[in-house]
Amino acid sequence: MTSEVRIGILCIDISTKLREQYGAQYKSYIKKSYVDFVEASKGTFVPILIGKDEDYYRKIMLGIHGILIPGGRVFFEDKYNNDETFPNKCVPSFEIIYKIAEELNQNGNFPILGICLGFQLLLYMSSQKNIDRIHDCDNEENSVPLEILKKGRLFKTCSEVFQPPLRYNQQYRITEDSLRGLDWTILSTAKDRNGKPFVAAVEHKTLPFYGVQFHPEKSMTLQEDLGINETSVEVSNHISRFFIDECSKYSTFHSAATVKECEEVFLFE
Repeated sequence: MTSEVRIGILCIDISTKLREQYGAQYKSYIKKSYVDFVEASKGTFVPILIGKDEDYYRKIMLGIHGILIPGGRVFFEDKYNNDETFPNKCVPSFEIIYKIAEELNQNGNFPILGICLGFQLLLYMSSQKNIDRIHDCDNEENSVPLEILKKGRLFKTCSEVFQPPLRYNQQYRITEDSLRGLDWTILSTAKDRNGKPFVAAVEHKTLPFYGVQFHPEKSMTLQEDLGINETSVEVSNHISRFFIDECSKYSTFHSAATVKECEEVFLFE
């Protein structure tokens, strides 16, 4: 591993609820638990702002080792790109990022990890916006056992586990049928409170792209009320280590975000 592994975390448009809670001056944010997730495996956090042009993303991606796309509450449809109430600038921003990442992976190893919304956004962009999210999922603030169908690269070195509970917070689900014929390997599936199935973890067949619908960054400490046990924590820490190790294989070309850019990002607990 290199001495410093810089992980970009994409800002997410701030939701109406958070805007009411923290103030209208904030347009985007990064939840601190994602920073903790990166730093738990000795990664260095670099914020990636949204609503920038391609030159900005190309420059910053040449100064980091990989990108984490976090969760949030954002509509994907283009009509929300400039909407004041439900903005989704992170969607066209990630569309640019995904295109650049594909280019970088032609001559190297530039990983992406998508979590929750980021997981769905990763699949959405890889399918050229042809994957449907079904808005009928009752899985907010819930814990669901992890059932590994295939270990793949993501879980290859993970200890044998007995379906540890992991935290979820979703209203949308992506089904196995949606991924049929695409370049993704389904590693895990799960069901919501009503027994509706969805894809829980994937990895790209040829690119170092990984996605999980659950929240490993929320499952890194014991939580008796949600059933998050020692095995849950072990799996979550494994995902953090795996991603940082994958990112350490990529060689950067220049420095990443400036101090000023870091100060512009709103972090909250």
